[in-house]
Amino acid sequence: MIKNRLTLVVILGMLLILSCSRMNTINLQRHTFGEPPQKIIWLQVAGLSDEHLPLLKFSTSLKQISFERSYCAGKMWAYNLYSLRPKAHDNFLSQISGSKNQKNSCSDYDYPPFWKNLGKSGALAGILENGLEEGQGLDQAFQCKSEQNFYSDFTIIWKMTRTRSPDAAFFQAPINIPLTAGVYFDKSCQQESCHSGLYENAKQTFESFIKRPFANVYLVRDFEYEKLLQKREMLKAREHLLEIDKLHTFFLDYQKANPNVLVLLTSTAALSFEFPEQGIAWEEFDKKGKNIVFRQTSLMSSVFATGALSENFCGLFEESEMRDRILKVPPPLNFRDMYGL
Repeated sequence: MIKNRLTLVVILGMLLILSCSRMNTINLQRHTFGEPPQKIIWLQVAGLSDEHLPLLKFSTSLKQISFERSYCAGKMWAYNLYSLRPKAHDNFLSQISGSKNQKNSCSDYDYPPFWKNLGKSGALAGILENGLEEGQGLDQAFQCKSEQNFYSDFTIIWKMTRTRSPDAAFFQAPINIPLTAGVYFDKSCQQESCHSGLYENAKQTFESFIKRPFANVYLVRDFEYEKLLQKREMLKAREHLLEIDKLHTFFLDYQKANPNVLVLLTSTAALSFEFPEQGIAWEEFDKKGKNIVFRQTSLMSSVFATGALSENFCGLFEESEMRDRILKVPPPLNFRDMYGL
């Protein structure tokens, strides 16, 4: 009897050693599954579709685009309770709050953003918004009078837009980057256009913000790409997408040096279009932005995930599930679960 037990222990021990020696991978990248992220970096790009990526792959000199470095790619249903094709801001709010009940009113902010539920007391979120006018982004949450304002104490918003408010506060990267909760406007955007670019503003605000205690969530919310597509300005849209790719690469490099970080890139309200076939038609598109056939806004959105817990974003799900997939960490397997004992 004792001999049988000893044999069983030896066998189980060998199985445990063998299981630990196996290298887990996702998309051919070494990966530890079920590891909760310590920090979350998220890019929300309105109007983007994964079918737009040939703008980078076949029309630039890039050997590898940032999206190819993602561990996991998924698709999301982009609708809410009131519309089959909601506006980008409504869908992005649904992604961070988990609610499909978007009415474009103050009630939209009655649902806490995911960073309010990170850890025991919540996390601080730093958010850079580009391409939205004053009062059109998450700064609406600061203007709404609510008994439970889930944003005012946990959120810093840097807006790349012009403001007419005499009481507005400003930021200027890299000289002056406020790091306390509130809404701040880019000082370089107070004339006809912004003198500072998306990449530099994001890099500077991120590097300052990430050093703060409890500064565990950083978001870039870009609506400029969508605007350029709606205006059919394809060459400018491609240049802007190149800047987004550069920024995504910067965050992926940061994640590579810090494996406990999760990097997300999501889209919504994707504007579908058809590329020219090839040859002369493609050359005219590449040089002049011609020969593009525009379609309806897509009913689906894209998500690209890299780093800790990125496996939660493979597959097909609703945009409102993004919040839960960020917060849901599977319990660790015990010895009996591993071997079905």
